[in-house]
Amino acid sequence: MYISFQLMMGAMVKEKKVGDGEFEQGEYDGEIIHTFYKEEEPDKYFKGMNLFFKEKRLISSYRDGLNDIASYLEYITMKV
Repeated sequence: MYISFQLMMGAMVKEKKVGDGEFEQGEYDGEIIHTFYKEEEPDKYFKGMNLFFKEKRLISSYRDGLNDIASYLEYITMKV
């Protein structure tokens, strides 16, 4: 299984907070809730699984006239 989590670090959060690590942001023609994680927070979801790969990625981008650095944790696992 491959899964990616966006981290709080570097996240361009400029809209309203709706929950712990959750922010509602206007995008396109509606509102979208984005969830952000602390760096070690997703590890708990992989207890009892074989972890083959874990990588932290930083992606620099330019959008809507603003520079952004998004950070992600990516996992490849298999259920035991």
